[in-house]
Amino acid sequence: MARIERFGAKATMGGRARVLVGAAALLAMLGVAAQAGAQATVTVPGTSGDQLIYFYDARTDRVPFLTVANPAATPVVIEVAFYPANLSSRLGESVFTLPGGGNIVIDPTSSSVAGGAAAGNAGLAVVTPIASASDTQAVVPPQPLVGGYTLANLQLAAAFGENPYGRLAVGSNGNRATAGAEVDGNAVKYQRFTPTVLMVPTYFNPQDLAPPAQDGNRVIVAAFNDSYGAEFNVTALSDNAAALFCDNEGFEAAVGSAAVNGVLVSSLQEIAGSATLNASGKLFLDVNAGNGNVLGIFAQSLGTFAAGQRMPSVASVPDCPQRTSPTPTPTRTPGPTGNGTTCPASGQASATIRIAFDNAGGSANAAGVTTTLSYPASVSIPGVGGQQTVLDRVTNLTGVTSGIFSAGDNDTNGDNVDDQLAVGLITTTNAIAPGDFARVSFDCTAGAALGTVGCTADISDALGTELGGSCSVSFGN
Repeated sequence: MARIERFGAKATMGGRARVLVGAAALLAMLGVAAQAGAQATVTVPGTSGDQLIYFYDARTDRVPFLTVANPAATPVVIEVAFYPANLSSRLGESVFTLPGGGNIVIDPTSSSVAGGAAAGNAGLAVVTPIASASDTQAVVPPQPLVGGYTLANLQLAAAFGENPYGRLAVGSNGNRATAGAEVDGNAVKYQRFTPTVLMVPTYFNPQDLAPPAQDGNRVIVAAFNDSYGAEFNVTALSDNAAALFCDNEGFEAAVGSAAVNGVLVSSLQEIAGSATLNASGKLFLDVNAGNGNVLGIFAQSLGTFAAGQRMPSVASVPDCPQRTSPTPTPTRTPGPTGNGTTCPASGQASATIRIAFDNAGGSANAAGVTTTLSYPASVSIPGVGGQQTVLDRVTNLTGVTSGIFSAGDNDTNGDNVDDQLAVGLITTTNAIAPGDFARVSFDCTAGAALGTVGCTADISDALGTELGGSCSVSFGN
């Protein structure tokens, strides 16, 4: 089946984008000057700007912090406006004065910030320099503002940070407007974010990450229009972006779509639809900013370790071919164990996780391993998720110290009693050998039977190719 049929109507947009890119390159080769106002659009937001835009997430078990700094020697008055994900209207706003060289840390959940209106919501926070504390007219600051933000997940005890998404105020000639000028939408406007294709450069095997519901991976796309006047606002822009997933070998892994109307907070799995993503790869979103703006953010987390970044813009969606013959998915063999031993007098039982896979006679090791232990009510671990009390009970036995090793304790039955422990290790090289993987210290009742612990494993190499294999758990060693 041809790419245009598999990828949907938006594929024609990618083709038009390629034509435009080619035309621009041709003009550059011929030395033809660009049209005035060429700097009025940028494909990806900058890290500083005459206006700063932040994604915040203040929903349950999530905590955001925003920072804004004024690098100029003179004061700047800023308005911080908070919008929900649908960008229907402002939730609230606060006005702050930053002294020359000053900065501020903003907690959107605090009652002192916009009356606490952002608490319980996720969306955009827009920082706009204004004429004065009593005049909300947007103006150009003496120097572009800078800042940062942090998004923390309390369930995972993980967080990531980034610079805000900045843009300049430009005149009709495309140059930055004079400090103090009004940003009225006529003589002076803010740059627009107009990517052709947004890309997630690399994602780890989603099966190895924390669950999407706990922000194991997050695909965030914001689409909005600018509304100028005595008060600057943003409104929702709609786009149905076609999505193509390419695996680590450059083959098509899945096709899907991302329906955006304001701010979409989604995941790799949700965008992929019914397809299963079981290897590392890349994501391409064929977006259309129209007369508005589009920007993207991607984050992923393995237990307490998290990273996030803005999505870069690329010229077009590649032709990742479909595999001529599907690669069979290796069978993951559960390894229930339980040697009939009883809980020691200390009230703690030590269990060793061992992994097994074909490493080609010792020449091939793994780069990513996630083991999932299903344990009975006779044993337990203090704490939930990736809390430190959980991490303190798990020891890395592989000898690999350059990777990311973490664990998470979860309740799979909805009875508020944890019954499943995930232990994972990711390295940048093939360094994990078969054998002892991790040791877990369970709490138990002295003299009581320990019961049976089941184990399944996801094991892959540095390219994300699954190696199959299995795991087992044994007490007392």
